Amino acid sequence: MQVAGLDRWPPNCVCRPGPCGPGCVAPTANAEALYRFGVQTAVALDPDLLPTTPRATALGNALDALAAAAVATIRRFTPDQPARLWPAINVLTGGRLLAPSFSP
Repeated sequence: MQVAGLDRWPPNCVCRPGPCGPGCVAPTANAEALYRFGVQTAVALDPDLLPTTPRATALGNALDALAAAAVATIRRFTPDQPARLWPAINVLTGGRLLAPSFSP
């Protein structure tokens, strides 16, 4: 199904189909930094958890790496607790997952 007017917005803008303006986050800009941070954290805690299958987008790769880092963190520091990935990712990224720029 084709949505009329969808081509007016950049494909990496998460606020589509609204206009990209103030507050619009283009995840590709942060995806590389988030990916590096996730990989570094996972390697430091449990390198066996690193994702081995590349995703179609840089953001997909970043989310995989952050999920691996979250699982490694949970296993290392709270192994007796149920795994809650999004809260762990939020703590790891300092709540800046969708911020305009990310630097650990």
